[in-house]
Amino acid sequence: MGDVSDRWREMLKRHETTLLLFAPQWSATPSDAEDALQNGFLKFWRTRERSRNELAYLYACVRGAAMDLGRGSIMRRQRVLLGERDIHKSPAEHLFTVLPSLS
Repeated sequence: MGDVSDRWREMLKRHETTLLLFAPQWSATPSDAEDALQNGFLKFWRTRERSRNELAYLYACVRGAAMDLGRGSIMRRQRVLLGERDIHKSPAEHLFTVLPSLS
């Protein structure tokens, strides 16, 4: 067990700095970039056997995690801006309902 945790720590230590520079390219905030690094590294570690190139796969996992967090942030902002909407209305119909109240 120690061998696996040592390998995990070494890989994170070796790539953490560059990944922290890499993740913000797809993140809205520095905090999202750090979360993306954590989420991406965990995904990478759990599924690393799938990869032929571990380093490329690690970066792809971090990029994917950052993009997922970004999509979640956009959806949250839209819900806050537009409020909860009737699920039977299209987004455009809901927008026409909400816009007069924003004036």
